[in-house]
Amino acid sequence: MSTGTYALNAGHARPAYRQMRQAVSIAQKIDDPELLGRFRVPVLFAHLVRGAIRRGLEVLDASGQSWRKGPVHMDTFMSRGFRTLLLATADRIDEAVEELEAVIAFTEAAQVPISWMYANHAEMQLQQGRLENARASAERAVETARSFGSPAFDELATRALAQAVSYTHLRAHETSLH
Repeated sequence: MSTGTYALNAGHARPAYRQMRQAVSIAQKIDDPELLGRFRVPVLFAHLVRGAIRRGLEVLDASGQSWRKGPVHMDTFMSRGFRTLLLATADRIDEAVEELEAVIAFTEAAQVPISWMYANHAEMQLQQGRLENARASAERAVETARSFGSPAFDELATRALAQAVSYTHLRAHETSLH
């Protein structure tokens, strides 16, 4: 797992995926699902960058449920938030939104708002047709990203806001709102 994580950090997606698959195979053979749970973010990310979304979810769904069930807490909120991206990509949008809303509620209560979560929440809401909520999430994403100061997160948040505004505007043209 460590070699796969290192390869991911170096931008080598194929070797990272191969290493993660090998590590997953070993963990499954020795029947240690919690090992996979401890390395859940690199396992998810390696599968995401290789386009093996469903396989990544299957691996982690078999890794025990302690990190992904029950109340969200400081040790699980990032990986649970990241998992929602894979769920949405795997056409499990309702499950993704429900989980992401629980994660966002935790981050707000803990006062650790995460801009990419708001941005992805906005995009997921657009997929569900919840236009009125998407814009508010996107605006929160922009506010949070700009307070954090990361150009990458600002770009993600700004894209989400542009999509929310565009969809809202298009919807207004389709109805008597315009």
